[in-house]
Amino acid sequence: MKTLTLWKSANEPGNLDQFFDNLFGQNFSPAYFGRGKPAQGKGDWSPAIDLSETDDVFEVTVEVAGIPEDQVKLTITDNVLAIKGERTETATSESTYLRQERRFGQFQRAISLPPNLQTDQARASFSNGLLTVVIPKAEAVKPKEIEIQVS
Repeated sequence: MKTLTLWKSANEPGNLDQFFDNLFGQNFSPAYFGRGKPAQGKGDWSPAIDLSETDDVFEVTVEVAGIPEDQVKLTITDNVLAIKGERTETATSESTYLRQERRFGQFQRAISLPPNLQTDQARASFSNGLLTVVIPKAEAVKPKEIEIQVS
C-alpha cells in the first residue's frame, strides 16, 4: 500500500509561502494580508532559493534574474547568511500592462546556516540569473569512512 503525500511539511523553508503564492496566483503574499491590498509588482518580495549540500560543501542558490551583481549584498553574521538587493523596473514606453507578474523593489533573505561551516571561506558566483553561494564544511563535519575487518 502506498501513501499519498499532498504537500511537504509547512516547517520546511518556503513551503508556506509557496502555498499562499499558489493559492492566490502570486499576487498576494501573507505580508500583505494585514494591509488588505494585493502586491502590485512593487515593494518587498523574496527571490526563490534552493539549499543543498554535499559531503564537502553547503550551497545556496538564489534566483536573481534581472538584478546586476553590484545590486546584491551578501554578509554572514553569527552563522546567518543575509542576502539583500533590489530589482528596479525598467522604463517602458507608454504602454499599459495587461498583466504584471514580475516583482520589483527591495528584497532581503536571511538563511540560518548549519554549524561547523568554514564561513570565512565562502565564495559566490553569478551566472544566468542565479547567484550561488558555496561554503565549505569543516573537516569534523565531513563523513568519514571506517573500514571494519571481518575475522
